[in-house]
Amino acid sequence: MDIIQLIKDIVTIIATVAGAIIAGYGVDTWRKQLKGKTEYELARRFLKAVYKLREAIKIVRNPFIPSGEIYQALIDDGFSKEEIEKDETKILSRQDLVYIKRWEYINKANSNLKVEILEAEVIWGEEIKELTDELWKCISLLNLNLTRYQRQQNNTRDYSRERMEEIEKVIWDDGDSDENFFTNKIETAISEIENFLKPHLKL
Repeated sequence: MDIIQLIKDIVTIIATVAGAIIAGYGVDTWRKQLKGKTEYELARRFLKAVYKLREAIKIVRNPFIPSGEIYQALIDDGFSKEEIEKDETKILSRQDLVYIKRWEYINKANSNLKVEILEAEVIWGEEIKELTDELWKCISLLNLNLTRYQRQQNNTRDYSRERMEEIEKVIWDDGDSDENFFTNKIETAISEIENFLKPHLKL
């Protein structure tokens, strides 16, 4: 009778230990799955925010500025239709207002990306922030050269033709990254972010 009870106790202990091991393995697997899903969702949101910023940059760098866009920028800035019609040269001369309106796309996309960066830093550390820093340097350079371009247009600075060509390569996207160093610089910065994030996009 004592032997039977002993065997029962041993079986109970073994079952308990085995159950604990299986449960522990299950919890560990669940944690890994949860971590993988969390990183997947963050990587997806992060990359989407980067792409939105890329598209915002393209909007700003579009070399074509139709008169309708200038007209709307003047209206948004407070000019009345009568004032604009009285002096139609405003339609051609106020590209600065167009770029101010276009820059709002970058501000919005940039704000969205910064939200994702805060969480990404917690999970992946400083590396992801360093990668996005390269993209922000491109944005700063774009802003600087837009300012230079407007100074030239407003006759407050007189840059050489060679200097203006350098400025125009930054502020305008001619669709050829092989010929345009700044377009290539943006694409390289985004490609590095993609290379970092894509391994996390696999569940």
